[in-house]
Amino acid sequence: MRTPLKILGSIIQISKVYIYSILQRFLVRVLSANNIYEYLKTEGRFNSRFDLLKVKKMGPKSFEQCAGFLRIYEGSEPLDTTNIHPESYKVAKRILNECNIDLLHDSTIEKNSKIAKINVSSFIKEENITIDLFNELKKEIIKPTRDIREEAKVAKINNDVKSIEDLKVGMILEGTVRNIMDFGMFVDINVHCNGLVHISEVSKNYVKDIDSLYSINDIVKVKVISVDTKKQRIGLSIKQVN
Repeated sequence: MRTPLKILGSIIQISKVYIYSILQRFLVRVLSANNIYEYLKTEGRFNSRFDLLKVKKMGPKSFEQCAGFLRIYEGSEPLDTTNIHPESYKVAKRILNECNIDLLHDSTIEKNSKIAKINVSSFIKEENITIDLFNELKKEIIKPTRDIREEAKVAKINNDVKSIEDLKVGMILEGTVRNIMDFGMFVDINVHCNGLVHISEVSKNYVKDIDSLYSINDIVKVKVISVDTKKQRIGLSIKQVN
């Protein structure tokens, strides 16, 4: 007998769709995973997030709650590769059309330049949306969620550094971004204790939003600027590397 988790494993393999772990837990608890499995076994894969509505017992409310967690690559809707929820597609498409943006092929610089021409105050008034929503859509359009099927980059490991005791101020290391907060970001430098790059040490230029520069799992070069072995705290800098 298939357990819900085994069914979900089959769903991911059959559909070639990547679902965040939170969606997996949601599906196990709230939806009939077997219905999704049977749908995908027949249809082959989801071509868009809206295909979820074709699944037996998937109502509008359930769709609203889980559609945003689904990522579909090489499907019929480019916006399905982003964090943008389907309920905001209409507004997002207006931005893309008015700015003549190719979501998947234009560079970050090109998108930034094109969106900068929008009269934001007029736009949000016409669409009756908040500035926060506009900024979220802008962020996703400029730097859409990457295809997690792509080969992941791995930070180069310094074999001489295996614990916090091996660290010395001034060392230049490669690390992996593990978490991003308003005040800075935590970087894994393979010493079993993540170091903090304070927002003031991210760039020589003023940084308002770290998310606009870095994402989780990005590989970065950092300089060790402080080490406290007793409190297990590591201070890192990106701007001091160059």
